[in-house]
Amino acid sequence: MLPEVDGRIFTRAISFKAPAGALLASQFAQTRHEPEPSRVAFVAQLAANWAGLRRKANLEKSLALILSDYPARRGRGGYAIGLDTQASMEAIVEALSVADYDVGETKPPSDLMRALEDSRHRARLPLEEISPPVRRIAAGVHRRGANRLGRARARLRLSRRRLSFLLLRVRQLVIALQPDRGARAARRETYHDAEAPPRHYYVAFYLWLRHRRAIDVLIHLGTHGTLEWLPGKSAMLGEDCAPEAVLGPTPLIYPFIINDPAKPRRPSGAPARSPSAI
Repeated sequence: MLPEVDGRIFTRAISFKAPAGALLASQFAQTRHEPEPSRVAFVAQLAANWAGLRRKANLEKSLALILSDYPARRGRGGYAIGLDTQASMEAIVEALSVADYDVGETKPPSDLMRALEDSRHRARLPLEEISPPVRRIAAGVHRRGANRLGRARARLRLSRRRLSFLLLRVRQLVIALQPDRGARAARRETYHDAEAPPRHYYVAFYLWLRHRRAIDVLIHLGTHGTLEWLPGKSAMLGEDCAPEAVLGPTPLIYPFIINDPAKPRRPSGAPARSPSAI
């Protein structure tokens, strides 16, 4: 459905069909593939970032673990049907620690989730530092939703002219609930709205991870988040498609709970198995 953002395709289309001139003698109009420079550059950078992970020591890698915040009652951060997100997060952090990643000592998952939801931990970024790139992305991504984006500007979490992000920093690891893409009061209405542009705060959060925190890998965990529902194409993304503009060529790992598998097809004439045997 959304293969380039949910991890099933790791690259982009790098060339497109274009007329290459007509052969008058045979009355044949040639069509050939022409490379798209921005797509070639993106794929090259994404490949380089993935390859760079092999050469960089685990101890030096900076990671971000982002938990989906699907609209649900309080206490359901990282919500996903059939998935114990808190236990999964604990297992991931433990595996990273065993593999010599600098993830320090984390709190028990239940305490950690409550701390994230209670806004006890924050990171702050000067507004003037993030404003130019946010506006530059907004200019390309939000042309149709410029007015809505302008209204969203007033809803930034500000503290003395600084953006305030709700997250926990543990050495080289950042753990955070994914920010709301729009107004908090309209979470259910906007979560799957493929036309609603993300507010400045949402864009600034990902830019903070990429540029100020300089993460090497982004891990999304839980049910699907909002990144893949942002405005833009769902395949063959371009540089003005919001998911790419926000995430950039960042290696993305996306553990996703698949809780509606297809039923196995049994051969014709074979006896049906009882539920206890399946």
